[in-house]
Amino acid sequence: MESEIERKLEEIRRRFSELEREMKDMVSGGEGRPRVRTLEIGGAVFTDLPPLGGEERNENLGITIRRVPKEILGYNVLGRAFPDLGLIEIADHLEGNELEEVKLHEILHVWNPDLNEYNIRVKTRLLFPRRTRFE
Repeated sequence: MESEIERKLEEIRRRFSELEREMKDMVSGGEGRPRVRTLEIGGAVFTDLPPLGGEERNENLGITIRRVPKEILGYNVLGRAFPDLGLIEIADHLEGNELEEVKLHEILHVWNPDLNEYNIRVKTRLLFPRRTRFE
C-alpha cells in the first residue's frame, strides 16, 4: 500500500515537472511574437499570454496576482482564484477601489477554498472598508 502511494506521488511529481517545463517553453512563438497556448489542469484553463498590467508576488500572503485581459476571464467575470496554486487573475481594466475589492474577494477565495461564492461575497462586504460595488 505504501509503495503504491509513493509510486503515485512520484508520478504526480514527474507530471508536474513536465507541466512546469512546458509552461516555461510556451512563451517563445518565433519571429519575436509570443504564441498563445492554453493548458488545462484539473478543469482550470491557463494561458501563456503575458500579463498586460504585470504580475506581483506578495510573499506575506503567499499569493501571486496576475492582471489579464477580460476576454481571458470570460463574460461578466472580474477575477478568478486558484487556491491550490496560490494564484489570482484579475481583469486588467479594473482600477482603484474596484480593483481592491476584487483583489480582496479573490484573496478570500484562496484563503477559504471551502466557502461558496455567496459566503465569500458576504465576507468581502464585511471586510472591505468602503461600500462594495460588486455585490
